[in-house]
Amino acid sequence: MVRRTRACQACHSRRMRCDETLPNCTQCLRAGRKCPGPIEGPMIVDVTAQTELRARSRPGSSLRRSGNSSTAATTIPSPISPSQIPSLVQNFFSHFLDYFSSRSGGAPGKFWLHELPYMSSPSATSGLELAVQAVSTVFCANAASNAEYYAGSRAMYGQALQTHSRSVAALQDSAAPTAQMLCTTLILGFYEAMSSTQNGGEGYVRHVEGAAKMVEVLGPEGCGDGLVNELFFTARTQMLLISFLTQQPSIYATAPYLNIPHLSGSKPVHERLLDIMTLLVEELHHPSRHQPNHPMRGPAFMSTVDSRINDLWTEFHATYYQPLFSLSEPGIGEATHNNNINRDDNYPNAFTAYITSYFSLARIFFYTIIVQQNSLCSPSSSTQIQAQTQDKYHTRSQGHDEVMRKEATSIFSCAAYLETQNLGCGFVREVFPLLVVGMHGVEEDRRAARGVLERWRERGVVAGLVGLVIGRLDDLESGR
Repeated sequence: MVRRTRACQACHSRRMRCDETLPNCTQCLRAGRKCPGPIEGPMIVDVTAQTELRARSRPGSSLRRSGNSSTAATTIPSPISPSQIPSLVQNFFSHFLDYFSSRSGGAPGKFWLHELPYMSSPSATSGLELAVQAVSTVFCANAASNAEYYAGSRAMYGQALQTHSRSVAALQDSAAPTAQMLCTTLILGFYEAMSSTQNGGEGYVRHVEGAAKMVEVLGPEGCGDGLVNELFFTARTQMLLISFLTQQPSIYATAPYLNIPHLSGSKPVHERLLDIMTLLVEELHHPSRHQPNHPMRGPAFMSTVDSRINDLWTEFHATYYQPLFSLSEPGIGEATHNNNINRDDNYPNAFTAYITSYFSLARIFFYTIIVQQNSLCSPSSSTQIQAQTQDKYHTRSQGHDEVMRKEATSIFSCAAYLETQNLGCGFVREVFPLLVVGMHGVEEDRRAARGVLERWRERGVVAGLVGLVIGRLDDLESGR
């Protein structure tokens, strides 16, 4: 069935791409006309000609045309015919966009993926255009279990990677990458997240690290405006997982990049939470006790983290949750569980759910670091830390397993809700909290986290990214 268009009537009649923004779409605003809004009432769309054309151009060796199952299993799928690409990819991209950046997910503002139709070059040979074709096609190939589309997506991905590599290599020493180049890198990362081309999911790691290198070349001053600003915050979120896995220092944990302003003016609460989490991941693997003069971390930072997270949670709860609860306890774990926020029917949307799980993730990082400090610091240092934090962390570390159980329960609840919503943006973000529970939780929760990830991989939910983190859990269990 053809998806009913949500384009406004003016764009639809002119055969123009409509971004479907209400009450006025971008095309109507640019033309200075009143936007009539989407077409209402029943519609009949005749796609007979297009369907016949696709049927005639489809290779005879298609898997679907084989009546013998044993023969079909050994048939090599053919790539998509070039004549199919324009009509197919437009439909594929629409489904991909709905899955990864649907407005029903609840995220504030528009996501940069919505700008792709305006960024992509009309040329079918540009790196960004090819990357968009590849990622849209592999998404629909996975959703439909269509081997023909899958083979076509791999060919597109290879072409996109080659074209993009040539564009980056052609940059002069003093030239900074363009927004389109950074966007292409992130899109290729989306491809690897859905369908890994390398063993262990290393392709995703390489693309995220490549985006970080581009951000470093751009510098903080080059990431403060326009589209690059949106891409920067996406790249930073993705790098948080990679920094945790590789245990390598991150430029995102340095003051110049932590202080990059948000395009909206004031940095949203979830981005301020990610500021803290970026520093916590850095502290977890590169303790500031080895860098006593570190400007961003150390005892002074740790002594305020608890209250800063609590303050952010209060703000987030008041802003994004319906006023069904009251925060009677100051701690995130206590507030979350005492107010039953973890019940599936209490999440307003997918965005609220996965950011809630990130508060629990921040809490896990915080307590893990405190336990490390209390066990590894010298007696004098440990005494100093406890004195600066009013001795509460030492007491809390005795109940470390209890804290881990509470926060793991919150993360599992968020993951269960996200499964009911079936939105890619939520799955991509929730993989990280599940990985951390699988590594640092109590034994029962480690098994449960792995079970969720295994189920997602079997369903084909961001299978490349899920395969990457399951591989790391395997390495941990085998002692590698």
